[in-house]
Amino acid sequence: FKEGRADGEWRIHCHVPLFLSDLGEIGSTRADLEAVLAAFRRKSRSSHLEVETYTWDVLPDHLRTGSKAADIAREISFCVKELVG
Repeated sequence: FKEGRADGEWRIHCHVPLFLSDLGEIGSTRADLEAVLAAFRRKSRSSHLEVETYTWDVLPDHLRTGSKAADIAREISFCVKELVG
């Protein structure tokens, strides 16, 4: 990245709901997450996993699918489904 230029590849860290598979033009690491959860499914590597919830208040409206509680429940359900298989 050269100062003042926006061309080339950018790598930016941001939090998005795990259960969203299509973020439009924004890519995600969801496939990597699914692979990690599959590895946990095959062999437990920890007694717990964390689902971060502190960024929900800053999500754009178009990424919110319901109430905050419903979206967090959906996030946890996604992880459970991936862990159970």
